Amino acid sequence: MGRWRRPKKSSYRRKDSTTSDSSGLVSSTTGDDDESSDTNLTPKRKNTSQSKQRPGVFSEVDKERLTAYLTAYLHGAERVCFPDDANENSPEHPTNEYDKEWTDDEHVIIAGKHVCPALTNENLALPFLSLPATFTSKQRRSIHELCVDIGLFHCGAGHGDDRRIVMSIHKDGFSHVNDLEDAPVNLIPIRECRPWYYRSDHPPLVGNCGDDSTPAFSPDNTNDTHMFVQDATRRGKETIERLIDQPGLCLRDAHDGIDFEQIINEDLSSVDPPTLGCDDTWMLVDTADKMRQCVQDLRDAQPSEIGFDLEMYQKSKYMQITCLLQLTSDVGKDYVIDVLASGVWDCVPLLSPLFADASICKIGHAIGGMDIPSLHRDFGIFVVNAFDTYEAAKILRLKRHGLASVCKHYGLSNSDEYELLKETYQRTDWRQRPLTERMIQYGRSDVHYLVKLRKLMIRDLTRKKLWDTAGSMQQEEARIVANALTATLRSIKHAEGDAAEGGEEFGDAFDNATAGSSTSNEDGYFTAGSDEDESKPQIQSIYGAKDLRMQSSLMRLITTSQQRCLDLWKGKAENPYKCHALVQIMKRAATTGKIEWTHFHMELYEQLVAWRTSVAQREGVLVDFVCSLDFLVSVANKRPTCIWSLKRIAYFLPGLLEENGTSSFGYADELLSIVQKALTKVTGETVFPQVPSYQDRRIRSNDLSDVNGEPKYPRSTSSFPSENSNSVFVGIAVTLVLTVGTMVVVTAMRGKKK
Repeated sequence: MGRWRRPKKSSYRRKDSTTSDSSGLVSSTTGDDDESSDTNLTPKRKNTSQSKQRPGVFSEVDKERLTAYLTAYLHGAERVCFPDDANENSPEHPTNEYDKEWTDDEHVIIAGKHVCPALTNENLALPFLSLPATFTSKQRRSIHELCVDIGLFHCGAGHGDDRRIVMSIHKDGFSHVNDLEDAPVNLIPIRECRPWYYRSDHPPLVGNCGDDSTPAFSPDNTNDTHMFVQDATRRGKETIERLIDQPGLCLRDAHDGIDFEQIINEDLSSVDPPTLGCDDTWMLVDTADKMRQCVQDLRDAQPSEIGFDLEMYQKSKYMQITCLLQLTSDVGKDYVIDVLASGVWDCVPLLSPLFADASICKIGHAIGGMDIPSLHRDFGIFVVNAFDTYEAAKILRLKRHGLASVCKHYGLSNSDEYELLKETYQRTDWRQRPLTERMIQYGRSDVHYLVKLRKLMIRDLTRKKLWDTAGSMQQEEARIVANALTATLRSIKHAEGDAAEGGEEFGDAFDNATAGSSTSNEDGYFTAGSDEDESKPQIQSIYGAKDLRMQSSLMRLITTSQQRCLDLWKGKAENPYKCHALVQIMKRAATTGKIEWTHFHMELYEQLVAWRTSVAQREGVLVDFVCSLDFLVSVANKRPTCIWSLKRIAYFLPGLLEENGTSSFGYADELLSIVQKALTKVTGETVFPQVPSYQDRRIRSNDLSDVNGEPKYPRSTSSFPSENSNSVFVGIAVTLVLTVGTMVVVTAMRGKKK
């Protein structure tokens, strides 16, 4: 008999299968006819006719239509603002049939619902074109990429729900936009906010790792900045790892006790919410002197617990910077530290000894996400002895683990307002200044309740064994002992052969012994005393750190919290060959052929990546704060040779490209020089195109020439007439006039001779 084999799964399925209707109920759709299996089986086929489109992303058809619209705007604006001569196509009509689609109606519909302005002469004559605010963030990013391909100036405008894109062919077109987005160079003072991890002028950090015997780290100890950072990081990790191996050290005998009778019914309703306005309960730290005062106040107060939180700007996991640091303590006030304010950034590392002190418990929520890496990267701060309320919420199995939800679970009186603040400011751009009162209130709320929340969570992590179960066990033990004692004394009292002498004395002793610990029922048997009896054994309610160390749930939380403190900044940069923009442009070049990407572009891109790394090392910043890899891909593809061509890729250049204190456009000059040398090497020459200006357009509408007689054609020499070409036209005209005149004179002389 052969070996049985499991039949292979068939790639066919029955037509009549179990389906689910719109109500979600499962129903059977088996047909009435009992036909053969061949007729009831159909092959599984993927439905390729209708591909699912991701929400908020353009389809290929919509992207092509949008590309045509933007291209029509480019050509139409050039035609209307800079007509070559009066004999060309009249501005009253489109230049070709392709543009008629965008001018026939009052509005143009893109992607089914986005109402864009029609490309009429009136709109084309404006300094810029504004797209509607109905596009999603992903769609706006696609539009920016299309503007780079086409060669339009593009930028964001508006705020919140009015966020939109404006574009122009004019280099000064955006000067007419009232709500243009702020330039990144004005939001982050890059040179004043160099990350500790990358800078070369580290201040000495005394006791950086929580050990008073550890010498101060100073640049004098090593000539290699990288070695200095690695050495400091190694020491910090060793201190944290000691607490992971011995988590009981995180519970201090002098501070970490619990009285269940006192705290069993407490919640966050007893904590007053942070108030708006100026008072003694908080301080805004926005100067170096206030930062030093904040550190001194915390040292003098000698807190046992410090709550902390950070707000930061995170464009990607490779481009992050701390924008706000909030602190609170069990004996002091709240501090909102504006680290981007002048002089504050360099003073924040003064907090390092407090964070490295194991006798002070640092409380945060989800500290392993960005708080721990940012403190390490930006300020060289290592968090020693932490309590993560997020991890505590997970161990307690709360339904929701967000800080606002956890506070609501613990009876926060203004929980609805706090959740509204979370929805409004959790994803806001914290680079914006000045800080509003609501932003400050949000920052304070993220730390204001942490100290009390830690005590309540320790109570809930330990109450089952130390209070709920322990109390019932103590009562049961007392009842058993009382009943056993009563039975023993009763048997002795009623024992046969009791001596007459001393009987009464023994009876009195028996009555005294059983009084208060037992009562007699109707049958004369003694039972354990009632709950109201004064002699009832007292249940223990106060436990110290020694008792808390025996609780497995609490120890597991403390160990996990210390492990989160090891989530330090890794210092890894993005792989330049796995950049999303590079992968996409190479794919488009290989499949569609609509874009060019050759070995020349790749060599230029590699040169630009090496240049970016060099600038970051010179300035002591993250490489992405020089510029992004996506930006370098566009530069290698478009090969701009002047600053305005570069601004067609990003109208607001990264801060270090805009200004470096030595030249008008900072490191942008170095970048353009690399591109120009690469072009010269390949083509033998470098073209510097002129860029149209809206101001020039307005002058040309009144007068074709300026006071110097130079024509107003702010275009590249390949498309618009230049000074040399105009001179040629004038020479040809003069030659024609002289030739015609000569012919007339010769003809007249011949007539006279005849």
